Amino acid sequence: MKMILVTVAVCAASVAFAVSDHTLTEFPRLAGETDDAPRFQRAVDACYGGGVLTVPGGDYTLAQTVFVTNLCSIEMSAGAYVKAVAKMDWMIKIDAIWQFNPRIAPQDVNAERYNLRYIGGTLDADGKASCLAIDNYRHFTLENATFLNGKRYGVGIETTGRGYEMIARNLYFKTLISGLAGNVGLYTYGGDSHYTDIVVVDYTTGVHFAGRGANVLTRIHVWGGPIKPARAGELPEMLKESVCFRIDSSGETLRDCYADTGEIGFWVNGWEERLFGCRYFNNTGFKLKRVTILRQDRGTIWCDGCVFQKDTPETKLYSGAPDAKIRWGDSNIYRHFGGDPSAPRGSEPTVQPLDVDLGRQLFLDDRLLVTNSMTRTWYRPQKSPLNPVLKPETELERGGKKQTNALACPFVGGVWYDGTDRLFKCYYNAGWAPGIAYAISKDGLSWERPKLNPDGGNLVLRCDGTRDQSSVVMDPVANDGYRFKAYLTVCRKDIGGEVRLSKDGVTWTPPVPTAGTGDATSIFYNPFKRQWCFSSRGWNEEEGRLRDLAFDADFIDGARALPRKSRWLKDAVGGGWKKSGYELYNMDCIAYESVMIGLMQVMKQPQNEHWSKQGLPKSTFLRFGYAHPNNIWTWQFPKTGEGADNAFIDQTRRYGDWDMGYLRSNSGVCLIVGDEIRFYYTGFAGDKAKADDGQQNVLTSGMYANGAMGFATLRRDGFCSLQDGTVVTRPLFFTKGDRLFINADVKAGELVIRVAQDGKTFGEKRLANVDSTRLEVGALEPRKPFTLTFTASGGAKLYSFWTSDESGKSGGYLAGGSPDCAMLRDL
Repeated sequence: MKMILVTVAVCAASVAFAVSDHTLTEFPRLAGETDDAPRFQRAVDACYGGGVLTVPGGDYTLAQTVFVTNLCSIEMSAGAYVKAVAKMDWMIKIDAIWQFNPRIAPQDVNAERYNLRYIGGTLDADGKASCLAIDNYRHFTLENATFLNGKRYGVGIETTGRGYEMIARNLYFKTLISGLAGNVGLYTYGGDSHYTDIVVVDYTTGVHFAGRGANVLTRIHVWGGPIKPARAGELPEMLKESVCFRIDSSGETLRDCYADTGEIGFWVNGWEERLFGCRYFNNTGFKLKRVTILRQDRGTIWCDGCVFQKDTPETKLYSGAPDAKIRWGDSNIYRHFGGDPSAPRGSEPTVQPLDVDLGRQLFLDDRLLVTNSMTRTWYRPQKSPLNPVLKPETELERGGKKQTNALACPFVGGVWYDGTDRLFKCYYNAGWAPGIAYAISKDGLSWERPKLNPDGGNLVLRCDGTRDQSSVVMDPVANDGYRFKAYLTVCRKDIGGEVRLSKDGVTWTPPVPTAGTGDATSIFYNPFKRQWCFSSRGWNEEEGRLRDLAFDADFIDGARALPRKSRWLKDAVGGGWKKSGYELYNMDCIAYESVMIGLMQVMKQPQNEHWSKQGLPKSTFLRFGYAHPNNIWTWQFPKTGEGADNAFIDQTRRYGDWDMGYLRSNSGVCLIVGDEIRFYYTGFAGDKAKADDGQQNVLTSGMYANGAMGFATLRRDGFCSLQDGTVVTRPLFFTKGDRLFINADVKAGELVIRVAQDGKTFGEKRLANVDSTRLEVGALEPRKPFTLTFTASGGAKLYSFWTSDESGKSGGYLAGGSPDCAMLRDL
C-alpha cells in the first residue's frame, strides 16, 4: 500500500488529503466468496482520496457490478483478464459525480482530482453484461484495454451522466459469441474528446456518438462478419441492421476512419460534420449486398478525400434526406464507382436523388415534389357503428370488490396485431386494477379475456400501487429477444414509473424503476433512427400540461436516464391553456410506411375540478400529426377537423354516449386491416351519480367512470389525397424491386402517370374506372434516378406511390401491425 499526502491551497488555507494506492493482491477472497467482485470492491473502496488500484496479471471473475464512486483510477496489467459469470448491468461502473459537486464528497476525498484513468486489461462480459460505464467526469483517460462480448455496450460513456474531456486510445472491442445482435461497441453522449486508434469487431453498431459533439475520431476501424449466421442462408448475425459509424451529435471530425462490411458504413446526422480520408469496404465473402456507404438524415457534412468502394450492384454511395446538405471536396476519389449515376461528380451536387426504397411515399406535404398544382384534401376516420367493442363486463372491469370506477379501455396501453400467433392483442386498464389487463381477438371486433390468474382473471402484469397511464409496445426489431416493452405510471405516495420486458407479451420481467415523469408518459420506437423514445408529461404555469422527449438506443438504459429529457412540441397547441385554451395532454407515435405519425391528445378548458363536480369526463380529443424520419422534433398537425379544435377523432360531449369525452389514443396508434386503417381509441361516458366536490379521485370520481374502447376507420394511406392538377416529383432513386405501384381512387375522372429518366419520358399510363390501394402501374428500372409526373382530372384521387417486385409489398412499417404480414413491416 502506498499513501501520499496531497496539500491543496484554497483561499490562503491549506487542506490535506490522504491519497491511498493499493494493489488487488492486498485483498484476497474471503471465506465463502466464489468470485472476485467483493475483493475488487474492497480494493476500490480502500483507494480513498482519488487513489490508484493496480490489478496484476491473472484471471478474475465478477458475479456483480464493481462500483467506483470515490475517484479511484484503475490500472490493469496487460495480462489481467476479468470475466462476468452472472447477469448484471455493467461489470465496472465508474461515477465521478463528486467532481461536479465537491460538497457531497467525504472530507478525506480530493474532489478536485480531475485527471482519472482506466488503463489496460480485458473485460469479457460473456453476453451477461455491458463491460464498462464511465459517467460524470471532468477529464478521463481510457487506454490500452480490450472489451469483449458486451451485451448492450462494450463501453458506455455518459449513458446516464455527463462528462467533459475524454482521451480514449488503443482500444479493442470484439464480439465472439452469438446471441448479442443489437449491441454497441463504443457509445458516448459526451463531447470535446479524442478517440484514436480503436478497433471494433462484430458489434452490430461499432461506434455511436449520440450527444453533445465536437469530438475527433482518428484511425478507428469498424468491421463485422465473423460470427456465423443464426440460420443457414441468412446474413452473419452481427451484420443484420449493422452500422459501422453512427454519428447523431454535431461538429464531429472523422479522419482516416475505416468502415468495413456493414449495412450502413457512415450514418451521419449532425451539423458541421467532417469526413476526411475515410474508407468503406464490403467483404463480399459475407454476402452482404444491400449497402449504404454514407447515409445522412439531416444536417451538414463536408466529405473530402474519401475512398468508398462499391462491390455489389445494390450498393448506394449516398442516401440523403431532402433537407440534408453535403459538400463533396475536390479531392474525393470516385474511381470505384464507374457509371453509377448516384456518385457525385462536382464539388457540391445541386440536387440529390431522394431515396424511396423504404415504404409507401405519402403526399402529406410537398417534400417529394418540385411542382404542385393539385389540391390536397385531408380526411377524418369514421367511427364504427359497432362501438364500443370493449367495455366493462367482468367483475374486475366493473370495479371489483372495492367498487372502484368501471372501465375496460387501453388508457394508452396498446392495441397490436401479433403475426407470431396471428392475434389482435389489447393491453388495457380494467377497473383501475393495479396492473395491465390483456384481451385477444381473431378479428379485432370480438374480444376474449384469457384466464391468466388463479382467480380466473386476465391481469397480465401487476404493479405495487394504483396504475395510471401505461404504454405497451411491440418491438419491430427485438434484438434482445424481448418483443414487448412496457412503461407503467404507478401512483404510490408520489408518481413514479417502471419499465418491464416480455418475450411473449404474457410473462414479464421484474420492474425496473425510473424517475418520475408525470402521470402521462408513453413510449414509442423510432425504427428510422433505431431509438426508444419516452414521451413524458411536463407542466408549467403559463402553458399547463406539455410534453418532454427523451430517447436512447437501448430501452432499459433510456428509462434509467429519464431525468435527461428535452422540451418537445412547444407550439403544438398555440402556446398553452392561458393563451389558447388548449393543453398538450399526451402524444403517441408510430412508424407508418416511410414516416412517423402520431395522435396528439388535446385537452380543452375548463380544468379537471369543473368536470369532477359534474361527474363528467374531461374534454379531450385527438389530432393527427406526422414527422419525417430525419427529424422527430418537428411535427406538422394539418387541418383535418372542423373549427379551432381541429379534431381528427372527436368527443361527442353528449351525456349517455360511450365516448362523451376524455378520448385517448393507444401506443399502437393504428392497425392496417385489408384496405383500411383502424384507429382504436379510449372514450369515457362519465357518471353524474358520482359527482364530487372536485377531488378528482380516479377510483371514485364520475369523471373517470365508464371507460371503453372503440375504433374509427380510414382508407389505407388515406390521410390526404391529391386531385385535379399536376405534380412533378424530385429526382428519385431506388434499388428494391422493378416496378411502380400506386394507391389511387379513379372511379371518377382520369389519372395519367408519366415516368422520365435522363430528362426523357419513357413511360406513360392512363387510368380510369379503377379504385385500388395497391395498383401496379408498370416496369421501372432500379438504381437509375427517375421522376414521376401525375396529372389528375375529374375527381381522380392519388394517395401514395412506391416501388416493389410483383408482390406489391412496400417494405415500409405497418404501425401496430396487419393480419397480412407476420412482422410490423410490409415484407
